[in-house]
Amino acid sequence: MAENIILARIRQLETMGLVNGQLEEWYAVFQTDEGNSFFAELFRLFYETASRLMEKIEDMLNDNVVDFGVLLHVCYNLKDTFLSVGAVRVESPCSELCDSCQYRSASWCVSAIHEIRCEYLHLKAYIDDILQLL
Repeated sequence: MAENIILARIRQLETMGLVNGQLEEWYAVFQTDEGNSFFAELFRLFYETASRLMEKIEDMLNDNVVDFGVLLHVCYNLKDTFLSVGAVRVESPCSELCDSCQYRSASWCVSAIHEIRCEYLHLKAYIDDILQLL
């Protein structure tokens, strides 16, 4: 349900010409009480969606029931959703595993788990930063 609301909000933002705006530009536009509420609602919906997906991934990782195709699909679709509205620009900081990563020389499976976990942790950090602005 939240995903449908997000899509509706994105379409509304498209009509306002804000889809490719930078976060600072968005925040400047939504300075009124009404606008700021709209902005806060949009990002709260993004955050709730991301949180649910993160929980599902953590459950799969904890249960050792991992479908990498599904995880990567979810991960990159979520990132694409954020990027499509210009709200969060994720540079994929862990596409090459973190310098201090203990799994750097491990098998593909362990590396993939680590990369997915890092993508979500970084994405969550971006979302948390946005929420602090509200």
